[in-house]
Amino acid sequence: MKRLILTTDSSAAGAIQRAGLADLVMAIERRLVWGSLPSTAELDAFWRLEGSGPHGLIELFLEYDTVELWMEPEPNAQLILLWLLDHCGSDRAAASKLVMRPLDIAVSGLGPEGLAKLNPPLVRLTQDHVGLAGRAWRAYRAPTPQAWFGLLETDLRLASEARALRRRPARRASKRDQWPWRHGNADAGINRAGWGAAL
Repeated sequence: MKRLILTTDSSAAGAIQRAGLADLVMAIERRLVWGSLPSTAELDAFWRLEGSGPHGLIELFLEYDTVELWMEPEPNAQLILLWLLDHCGSDRAAASKLVMRPLDIAVSGLGPEGLAKLNPPLVRLTQDHVGLAGRAWRAYRAPTPQAWFGLLETDLRLASEARALRRRPARRASKRDQWPWRHGNADAGINRAGWGAAL
C-alpha cells in the first residue's frame, strides 16, 4: 500500500521519513497565526506544486492509497488542518483517501524507534468531517466573528471549542485601523485540544 504522510513541521517530516513510516512525507509549512491572512488567490496558489505545471496537491493524493494527516495540537497546525480539508472538499476521490492521526505531542524530537512505537490513533475522515472543517475555515476567514461563533453554537461536536472560545475571546481591532477580527491573534479560538479532537 502506497502511503503519504502530511505534517506541518519539516523536522517532524524528516523524523517520520527516516523512520520509514511512509513512501513520502511532506511538511505543509505556512504560517497562518498572527497578522493578516493571505488572499484567496495566494491560498489557492499554495496548493499547486512547484515545477509540476497544473499538478497540485489533490492530484498527488490520487497517486497514493492513503494520505495520513499527522497534525500536532498547536494553533497553526490546526488552522492548516482546516485549510487543507476545505481545499480537499471539492474532490471526493482525494478526500476519501484522507485519514487523520491526531497527535498530542511534538514528534520532531522523537527518534525512529520512538516514532515506530508512537502509533497515533487512526481516524478515517468522512465527507461530514471535511464539510465541517470547510465551514470552520470559511467562518474563520470571514471579516467578522459572527460566522465563527455561529458555527460553534450550532454544531454540538464543537461544543468544547465554543466553551474554550468564551473563556478566551479574540482580540478585536479598533474601527480606526479596520483590521479583520483575528488580526494579531490569528489563533483566537483554536485551543490546545485542537480541531482534530472535534472532528
